[in-house]
Amino acid sequence: MFDEVIEYAESLLNKDGKEYNVNDVLDKAVGLFLDSSRANEKAQIAQHGANHHSFIERNLARWEGDFDKLHLFYITAQEAGVVF
Repeated sequence: MFDEVIEYAESLLNKDGKEYNVNDVLDKAVGLFLDSSRANEKAQIAQHGANHHSFIERNLARWEGDFDKLHLFYITAQEAGVVF
């Protein structure tokens, strides 16, 4: 992805016909990357939330009984810690 952004930034700078250096390419690439991120921000956040929710659901379905045992172990450890 980053290589593509760098190449695109270089192509835009080549169109101007002026000389440029690595810093010019990086500045242009950072601007392009930030613009793209801002334009897709809501969709990316929604996708991340959906992925996270799916991950939690899959883990709960797979490890439900074991999570209950883990929580019971945690409660027991807390109660034992209070005694000592």
